[in-house]
This record gives sequence, structure tokens and C-alpha cells, in this order.
Amino acid sequence: MLNRQWMQRLLSGLFCAVWILVLSSAGAFAQSDKGTIEGFVKDTSGSVVPDAKVLLTNEATGEKYQATSDAQGHYTVTNLTAGSYTLSVEVKGFKRYVTSNNTLSANTTLDLDAPLTIGAATEEVTVSATAQVLQTESAAVQSEITGKQVSDQELNGRNPLYMGSLVPGLRSNSTLGDFNFGVGGGTPYQINGSRQQDTLVTFDGAPAVRTRGSGAIIGVASVDATQEIQIINTDYQAEYGDAAGGQIRIITKSGGRDFHGSAYEYLRNTVMNANDWQRNHAPPTAPNTTYHVSSPYVYNNSDLHSAGRPGFPR
Repeated sequence: MLNRQWMQRLLSGLFCAVWILVLSSAGAFAQSDKGTIEGFVKDTSGSVVPDAKVLLTNEATGEKYQATSDAQGHYTVTNLTAGSYTLSVEVKGFKRYVTSNNTLSANTTLDLDAPLTIGAATEEVTVSATAQVLQTESAAVQSEITGKQVSDQELNGRNPLYMGSLVPGLRSNSTLGDFNFGVGGGTPYQINGSRQQDTLVTFDGAPAVRTRGSGAIIGVASVDATQEIQIINTDYQAEYGDAAGGQIRIITKSGGRDFHGSAYEYLRNTVMNANDWQRNHAPPTAPNTTYHVSSPYVYNNSDLHSAGRPGFPR
């Protein structure tokens, strides 16, 4: 009798453990940084064109994705890595349509329609430098900071997270001019008036804050490896849970066919810094308790850097 009760308890415990594991795994894989490109293939009169061959090419890696427009002239390509894509559409009786430099952000849907012109398939209509497409697939209020903006900004401390200071709705006691470099501090932003610990920071979909440390950040993204930063303020989808405030999503570069690297020299010297009236009136004489050095101090930083995984053409 005792053995039977013991077995029942053991099985019940195993069942609960497996159920909890399944639920936690579903939550872990809910977020995705993959995007979708879809659209309609139409002729000059606005009529849909079915059975058109659609080819999407990742301009950085050369990866190709094929699709065919359905009876309504609609095509969809899912599970795409963020980056720039070239769209090519061709069908018998129409000129080949090509559009390049179409930027797909992480976890978004990009609408790319293909207007076809009657002509020979050997002829081609090319559209380059496509304008930014309005995001109409989601009601979420979000801002995007591109990797170029991150690399062009002179970040004091080389922490991309502080680029959020440029986004409306984010409040912080720190500025881009502060010496922000450390790991382990709390999330620096209050989004739309929420508490700092109500802001979730993720790196490629993985949480980058301690759940038991009042939102303390456990890592710093590389400036050179940052593809984009998404800041989602309100009305985001259910997949973005675990935060009552907002979401700061940092997406890293996925690599490409070409080698990229960087070299830099950061020179910080009080001789070249401006001073305010109060510090000039009463210059500090005690050691600087923040950086544990006596003032004035000199901080030089040099580095060579290369990041990202290699990509090989198929």
C-alpha cells in the first residue's frame, strides 16, 4: 500500500515537472527576431497576377528565398533575418521587376508590392533605394535605432543602451555625455512613467536583466555588433511579456559574406574638457569617489574589434 502511494506521488511530481518545463519552454521560444516580407503582384491596371515567381535575396549573405503568388496575387516569405533584401518578380508576358535596399527590421512584417509592366521577360524594371515602408501590421508604438546611428554616435563608455536617450517617452538620470560603461547596474530608463525595474532589456530575444536583482542588467552589447535597437513603448503583442513598462530589444548582426572590422582610439583628458562655473569656483581636491582616481584624471582607450559569425554563399 505504501509503495503504491509512493509511486502515485512520484508520478504526480514528474507530471508537474514536465508540465512546468513545457510551459517555460513555450515562453522562452515565444519571442523571435525573424521577420516576414509579403505583398501583392499586380499589373498596371491594378489586377492581381497569379503564379508569379518571387525571389528574395539577403544582400549581406546572398541567401535566397523563393515563393509563388497565389490566385489573389499574394505572396508571403517568413522566417527572415533582419537586414536589406532585394525582391525580384517575374512572370510570362511581363517585364522582370527588381527592387533593392528594402530594409526588414527584426520581428516585423514588411509589405512589398510588385507592380508589373507588360513586356518581354528579358526586359527589366529596377527600383533602388526604396523609401521606408510604413508599418501597418502592428498597433505597437515603437522606435528603431539603426546600427549606423549607434556606430556614428560618440558614446561615452561605448554602451549602445544609452542611445535610448534620443527616443521620446524614455526618462533617465543619465545622459549620452555621462561615462556609462558598467555592467550590473539597473535599467537606466523609465518608459512612459513606469518604474525602471518594469523595463525589460533583451539581447536577440534573450532576457538581459536579473529577475531577482531589481532589473539589474547582466551584459553590455558591442557597439560594432549591434544591428538595431527596438524600443517598444505601448500596445506590444502578448509575446513581449515579463514587463509592465516597455521593451528595449537589442539585435546583433548576423554576419555576411564580407569581412568587417573596426579600430578606434578614445582619448579622454581633462585638459580638453570644459568646466562649469561651480567647479571652476571650487575645484575638487579630494580623490574622485566615482572613478577612484584623483582629479584631474586621464582615461585612454584603444581597441581592435571584429564581431559576428562568418557567412558562406550557398
